[in-house]
Amino acid sequence: MTRRIGTTSLYNPETRQSRVWLRDGDWSRILTPEDARQLAQDLLVVAEAADQDAFLVEWLRGAIQFPMTTVTLVLAEYRKTREQWQTARKESHDGRTESPASEK
Repeated sequence: MTRRIGTTSLYNPETRQSRVWLRDGDWSRILTPEDARQLAQDLLVVAEAADQDAFLVEWLRGAIQFPMTTVTLVLAEYRKTREQWQTARKESHDGRTESPASEK
């Protein structure tokens, strides 16, 4: 069975502040709603990246039959390039730079 991190919304009428409570066993954190949203977005991005990494490794090892040493090098370069692309894309959406596709 998969363990789930507990989540609860909180509101204090005296301070008029809302919060999000995360807990898992002895671990607990209280976040602002803004921080909770950012964490959720970050988790979605890293979960997608994990699936992409798994697919790439399995494809390179299976269909292409690369040795694991080569797969490791390709994966490292892929991760670096993906991070650069995501950073450029985020900056483009924030209106700070051109889109990654227009840089070529």
